[in-house]
This record gives sequence, structure tokens and C-alpha cells, in this order.
Amino acid sequence: MQAINESHYFLDPIPNHLASGIYRVFEPLCNWEFLQWIEREDVPQRHKEELIAALIDFDDGCGDFYRIRAYFVAAAGIGKFRDSRLADAIVRQIVRWEFGCFDEEKRDWARFAKIIARKAREILRQTDLERATRAIADLIESTTDEATRLQAVYDLGQIGTGNETAIEALIGVIQTSQAQATRMQAVSSLGEIGAGNGKAIAAMVELIRTSDNEYTRWQAAYSLGKIDPGNKFAIATLVELIQTSKNESTRQLAAADLERIDPGNPIGIATLVQVIQTSKNEEIRWRVTSELTKPEEALEAAIASLVEVIQTSQNDFAICQVASSLGQIGTGNQSAIAALEDRIQHSENEYTRWQTAYSLGKIDPGNPVAIGALVELIESTKNEYVLWQAASSLGKINSGNQKAIASLVKLIDTSRNQSIRQLSVYSLGQICTNNQSAIAALVGLVQTCDNESICRKAAASLGKIANGNSSAIAALEQLIQTVDNERTRWRGAYSLGKIDPGNDVAIATLVQLIKTALNKHTQQLAACCLGRIGDGNQTAITALVELIQTCEDESIRWLAAGSLWQIGVGNEAAIAALVDLIQHSEDESISQLAAYNLQKILQGDSFPKVVTTLKNYLDTVDKNNIERCMVCYEVLWYCAENMSYPAFYQAWHSQ
Repeated sequence: MQAINESHYFLDPIPNHLASGIYRVFEPLCNWEFLQWIEREDVPQRHKEELIAALIDFDDGCGDFYRIRAYFVAAAGIGKFRDSRLADAIVRQIVRWEFGCFDEEKRDWARFAKIIARKAREILRQTDLERATRAIADLIESTTDEATRLQAVYDLGQIGTGNETAIEALIGVIQTSQAQATRMQAVSSLGEIGAGNGKAIAAMVELIRTSDNEYTRWQAAYSLGKIDPGNKFAIATLVELIQTSKNESTRQLAAADLERIDPGNPIGIATLVQVIQTSKNEEIRWRVTSELTKPEEALEAAIASLVEVIQTSQNDFAICQVASSLGQIGTGNQSAIAALEDRIQHSENEYTRWQTAYSLGKIDPGNPVAIGALVELIESTKNEYVLWQAASSLGKINSGNQKAIASLVKLIDTSRNQSIRQLSVYSLGQICTNNQSAIAALVGLVQTCDNESICRKAAASLGKIANGNSSAIAALEQLIQTVDNERTRWRGAYSLGKIDPGNDVAIATLVQLIKTALNKHTQQLAACCLGRIGDGNQTAITALVELIQTCEDESIRWLAAGSLWQIGVGNEAAIAALVDLIQHSEDESISQLAAYNLQKILQGDSFPKVVTTLKNYLDTVDKNNIERCMVCYEVLWYCAENMSYPAFYQAWHSQ
């Protein structure tokens, strides 16, 4: 490109002759080119100023969608052209668009459309960060709107790394704010940007010393440890919380954070291992185990502690808990492998042998001790539950294992415990694909079982392992055509559609259930599943559109709208149905979902039609339609991002 008049390469509007104008600046691929150009030293500054001025003065004549986009481009350009005379004004405007401003007439804080605020927040990370930080710090000091202060404090933690203005603003919030949420966000943000800063360190120390609130002291200690690695006061505070707090959650959080700021700290690891040993809450154990994985030195120390429990404990419950955790984090660790192998060989408790063997197989795939132990349990145990666990576990660590499959099939055929039979049916669907004996067993259940629950689970498992299998397809077709139970017919149709995509019987059954099912939940399931198996199928699309247009149940219409985007990309009827929902639904959540899904399926010639239809809702002054107005704005913004400016302008001015 030539430096002379180069700004016109990006933007050269001709109001009365749109087709003759140049609007490359709105093209996604042009963004990099623009930033490269504006950073070039051989381009005269006046040419850069001309383009920046043209961008912020651009009058699009169609709802300001392109005017605001042009402003965002200019703000990104300021990140490379910091000497611009317009830089301060541009950054202030971007901040205003993100956070809103005080409406003097209404005496309240006014906010812009969510899409504008979201885009403004993104642009603030691309523009001149020094100016952006200063503008946000000024906003924190001047506004009394707490929601605005909270978001501003968060933003400083994203863009203010090492910036004195940002650090001082956050310290001010910590020392003066009466809003706990805002203060804690300031503590967290300071932990992100205040590394090595003496003022930030001092502020954290002071907060810890003066606060009686355990949560505050925990958060401050963690942030202190992040900005001043190895800080003894931060470590001591977390240790104290671990040892003295009566709140299990606080102790757990403090121990996890102690590991982060002081990897390998024995007190932190010991606390987390104790939680693993004693907690009966599986989610807590999983979360605690996850905390032990980083960094590497902490992982090694954690594994060593868990291994010690395996080697020394006589408590089978604790051994099983710890073995389970080793199965998550001990992959390839020789000490863990050896400890689990030894425990398997010396334990007499069947449940303990199963858990340790399963964990061993996870961290050392193909381990002969693990496989041998599970096979032995399958052949010798008289406990059906242990048998099921061993068989399903063997299938997971040694996929397709014939002994495991045979054991599960046998349990299905012989067990009188219906729960065990159901679990076995489920497990077959997890451990093998296209295994003929497994498929035959499940097909037999579908054809002959008089227990509806087991029949449904067999159909579900066939949907996972019998892709393209003619016997499974025939069995499921027969099931849904002969059984009366609505839920069984739904499950059979869904599985049939998964293993035989586009199957007419499956789609017709789901459509019929949507229209006639007596159970509302079954209607909901059918509508949801139709979106998963009916990709591009006109019958499925038509059924969902009719459901949206005629059903009075808002929850079912919501699910139908959610399914349309999965199967109706580019389909005019689907697009029209979602637009109609946006226009007429009285349920705000359905309008929002329809708008979200519409953006997923919009293509080609549909864009102008949507613009022409929805633009009228931006003119409303009816307070009852404000939410609909905002939903329409989001869709129109999406259209503006995917249409050329002349095409959007013409659609905007069409009737």
C-alpha cells in the first residue's frame, strides 16, 4: 500500500452512492491489516489522525451499529497509535459504553445494550491500557453504583498488571469499601496485578491482621502469596486457618491455596489427604484431589502422602478413598503402582481389592496385576455388586475384555436383583462397541424383557454400542411400534436415531410423541431428542416449527426452539419460527433463547429479511417491550457483523 491517502483504503464512505464507497474496515480479515498500517512509522501522523477521526465520526444511517463498530476499530487503533489527539476521548467513550453513565433525568445509572458493553470490555483490553486503566480508576472513585464498581474492580485485575494507578485504586477499595463483594474482588484483582509491589503487599498484610472474617483472611492470604511468593505471613495465615477453622470448606480452601503458593507444604498436603480419607462427599473428594495436581512438586509430594496411606492404613474405607484419588493423579508413578499392586495382593476385602485394582488399571493401562485381580473377583466372588463393579471396571481399563462382557451378560440373564441387572445393562453400553455378544444380549432384553425400566436401559445401551447393527435397528423399530409405554417408545426412538441416522421410524415416533404424549416430560424429551437425531430432516423441522407455533406450554416451546438450531441451519421455516418467537413470545427467556439460536442458523439471504423485520422493535418506547428491544438489538448486531455495510443499510431502509 502507498502511504499517501492510505486511510481511504480502509474507509471512504459515499453517503448517496453506497456501492461506490469503501468500507473495508468492517471486514474481519482487515483488522490485522489496519493495526499493521497504523503502527507503521513511514505513515504520516496526519493520515493516521484522518482515519481515526473518520472512524469516530462515521454516520452509518442505520441504527448506529456500524458507527459503534467503527468507534471500536478506532479504539483498537489507539493501542498502536497512542499519540493520537483523540485517544483520551475515545477511551472515555469506550469506558462509558461498558459501564454506562448516570442519567440526570431519571436520577439513576443507565446502561447500554449488553452486546455493546461486552464488546467494549473486549476492546478495552486492546486499546491503550494506560489510558484505560486511568479511566476505570477514575470511575471507581467517582461512582456510587456498587455494581459498576464491582465490574470496574474486576476489569482492573484483567488489564492493570504492574500499573501503579490500578494498584492504588484497588488498595483504596480494600481500605474504604463497605461492600464485601467489591472488597473481595479488589483483593482478588490485586493478587492478579500486584506482583512484587510493596504497597500491595503491605495492604494485604494489614487486611489480614485487622480482619476477623475468616473468608477475608483466606482470600487476602492467598493473594498475598501470589504477589509475594514465599511470604511467610501468608503461609502462616493459611496454616492457622487450616488448624483452627471450624468450617470444613474454609479449611479445604485454605489447604488448597497453601499448596498453590507453597507447593509441597506438608501441612497443606496432609490436610487435603485427610479430607480424601474421611469425606463421604464424592464431589469434595474429587475437587480436593484435583487441587493436588499442580505444580509438579506438589503433585509428587501428594502422591507420596497418598502412597503412605495405602501402605500403612488398616482402614479399608480410607484405603478405598485414597486409591480412588491415586487413580486420578498417579498416572505412570512407579511408587503408586507398586503400592497398589502390593495392597491388591495382601488385602482380603473384596471391595478394597476391586477399588485398588481399578485405580491401578487407570494409572498403569494393561497392568497384569490389576487385570488378574479383577478377573479373579469375577470368577470367585459371590457378591453380585462386587461382581458388577469388577466386570464393569475390567471393561473400562481393558476395553472390550471378553471376560468382563461375558460376566455382565451372565448377570443380566441370571441375577434376581433388578438393580444389578440394570447396572449391568448400563455397563455394557459403556465398555464395548459393536461387540456381538453384548448386542445380542441387549437385543434379547429389548425383545423379551417385561421390566420397562430394564428395557429402556437396554435400548439406551444399544444406542451407544450398536451403530449400524441391523439386528439392533430391527429390534428397536419393533419396540417402538408395539410397546404402549410412552417413555419406552421415546427411549427406543432416540437410540434408533443414533445408530441409524435419519431413520424415518425414529423421527416419526418422536414427532408423534410431541403431538400426542400424555406425559408432559415425555413431550419435552421428544422435542429435545428430535434436535439431536433430525439434522436437516424436513419432517423433524416442520414438527418443531408447528410445536413452536401451536403449543401453549412455554417449557416445551423453549425446548423446541433449542432443538431447531441443531437441525435447521439455513432452513427458512426454522429461521421464520425463531423470528416469530422473538417478536411474540411473552416469556423473556424464550425470546432470549430464540435470539441465541437464530444466530446459530442464520445464513445467506435470510440476514436482510431478519434485519428488515426486527429493526422496528428498536423504536419502541413501551417499557414493557424493553427486554424484547434488547433481544432484537443483539440479533441485529450479529447481522451487522456478518453483512457488508451497504447490504445492512439497504435492509434497514427496506419496508
